[in-house]
Amino acid sequence: MKKVLSLCIMSILFGEIDSTNVKYNPNTGKKSFPSDTNIKFDPMTGEPIKSDSSQVKYNHNINMVDQNLTANKNKDPKWYRLFGMGPSLTNNLENAEEFYIKNNTDANIGLNIGFYNKYNSKSLIGFCLSGKRQEKTFYTNFKSEIDYYLYALSYISFINEFNKGAYFKIDFGYAVSSYQYDNKNIDIEKTGLGWMVGIGRVLKFNNFSILTGIDYSILNLKTTSENIFNTKISFLLN
Repeated sequence: MKKVLSLCIMSILFGEIDSTNVKYNPNTGKKSFPSDTNIKFDPMTGEPIKSDSSQVKYNHNINMVDQNLTANKNKDPKWYRLFGMGPSLTNNLENAEEFYIKNNTDANIGLNIGFYNKYNSKSLIGFCLSGKRQEKTFYTNFKSEIDYYLYALSYISFINEFNKGAYFKIDFGYAVSSYQYDNKNIDIEKTGLGWMVGIGRVLKFNNFSILTGIDYSILNLKTTSENIFNTKISFLLN
């Protein structure tokens, strides 16, 4: 009778108690009602009940999958593609200016095409083809064209933050020039080594960036050296 009354009083004081959370000592016959525990006991035998960890493992696996998906989404692309063009500021046909019709320039443009990979947190490294093309009319019947190309190892460094703000560019590699006139019946080619430096700023968008800037090239060709200034607007795609 006393045990029944004590159980009723404890039930009133503690309210409804989860029987699986009751600790029972079979030697003393005493029970305890802890307010917070991660171990549950069988109220009949006093033995601890082993929890099913399958749900915990499932939740852990789901979290790992979510983390991997997020990491892959934020992973840098394997290659960046660069292409651009703009007006050249250099007249590389000035030595033969007396043979041309005055102010008759058909084209004088700079260009670049490159493929880059991320080198570190603020730079890219890759390969770039840069150069220029200039045309003029010779008297009334003939056209003259001169092309310069630099096949180079290229390095782009962003000053403050990757793919944002100011940047500088350095290229070094194999240089080629081609001078054609008399309707391309005569073609003079020269080769050598060259390098280029450039500076500018980056405008960042969602899936691409726009690089505006100016570059200066020195091409050490056979029997001559050419200096070239180009301005360019380039697109960097990721």
